[in-house]
Amino acid sequence: MSATSQISYELIRQLGTNPDIRTILDTGYKYLNNPIHLTDLTGRLLCSSRHDIPVDDIWENIERSGYIDYERYQSTCRPNVLKILKSTRPFIIPDAPVNATLLVCGLKTPRHFRANLIVIQNERPFNDEDEQILSVVATSLCTLLDSCYPDNGRKVDASDYLICDLLDTPEVDINSLEERRKIVGFSPKPPLQILTICNSKNITAVPILNMTRAYLEDIFSSCKTVIHNNRTVTILNDSRLDSHTFNSCGILPFLEKYGLTASLSGTFEYLPDIYEYYMQTLYALEYGSIIHPEHPFYYYGDYTLYRCLDDFDAEKGLCHPCIRRLQEYDAEHRTDYTQTLYAYITQLRSIRDAAAVMHIHYNTMKYRLNRLQGLIDISLEDAGTFALLYLSFKALELKGIIFKGEKSHATASNDPDGF
Repeated sequence: MSATSQISYELIRQLGTNPDIRTILDTGYKYLNNPIHLTDLTGRLLCSSRHDIPVDDIWENIERSGYIDYERYQSTCRPNVLKILKSTRPFIIPDAPVNATLLVCGLKTPRHFRANLIVIQNERPFNDEDEQILSVVATSLCTLLDSCYPDNGRKVDASDYLICDLLDTPEVDINSLEERRKIVGFSPKPPLQILTICNSKNITAVPILNMTRAYLEDIFSSCKTVIHNNRTVTILNDSRLDSHTFNSCGILPFLEKYGLTASLSGTFEYLPDIYEYYMQTLYALEYGSIIHPEHPFYYYGDYTLYRCLDDFDAEKGLCHPCIRRLQEYDAEHRTDYTQTLYAYITQLRSIRDAAAVMHIHYNTMKYRLNRLQGLIDISLEDAGTFALLYLSFKALELKGIIFKGEKSHATASNDPDGF
């Protein structure tokens, strides 16, 4: 039996037992007798085969750093990029750095993830069957890579992988980022913002994601959009949008038509901060769906306060005691003084605005405020009291205890004083 047939049977058995990528590469090393690297299109090392015998310094440095530096990429990989992408089978690159010989295979999974398999001639010369062996290894890897890396849609380039890595990485290796950024030519112009769009029920729908990506690339032609974790994520450059100017982009009708929700981060200057500002959009989606579930768009700047309050227990840690007393009074007497106080505080102590929110007359609101102050024995004019009440109500909103915009159901007959 040929070596190609042997490795084929062995890999089929392994695929039936849920192996990892390293297992596949180690099996390839066993038959090729030469070390193997699996890299993405940004030069990032995804995995390498185990080997006991030292390889050349360049190869070892890639394994230590986890990426191919830009200079090495330019001298070795760049001249062969098109050849690799168009190749239907592995091929040999002679006279690589330090006069090494490389066996290279570009692979593309059914879900469009792309990577390169590179074998360095180290322990024995390549023979005619090695190309077939590497092709079998590449085919086996496609199955695993599809389960490990997301579907970025039909239109995929190297910068997609870099951006998706940054969206998943809280602490970025600056040297690696700089080398990979130069390789893919990704240099967005600050100020930067993150725009994230997803299905309002967080349901995976690849056609919708691809359509949304195409739509965003048409609207923001100079920006970069990727598909990441069932969301489209756009890196906006040279722009400063907020909850007011976002409406002018014309995206809201699109969101409403397809049942999508969007969130926008604050502005930032440097690529290593992408993760932090991407998280802002996820927080905005989380808080916005609680506070304003009827809205399709959330700007993080409108929800910063909720982020600050998120570490507190609204019912036990940050809740003014008078709110609990009012809730108990309302339950016993069928009044709505808690809702009255909520409206007054969240409308920044404007009696007129609070009355409009409650759908009651100005004088009725004024009377109720005087009445509830007597019930709980506090002064609503005190700045410290107002601040604590405001924060308490905002914290309660995160618990869904206070419902904004809910019409008051109390009537004149509910009030003990009959007003």
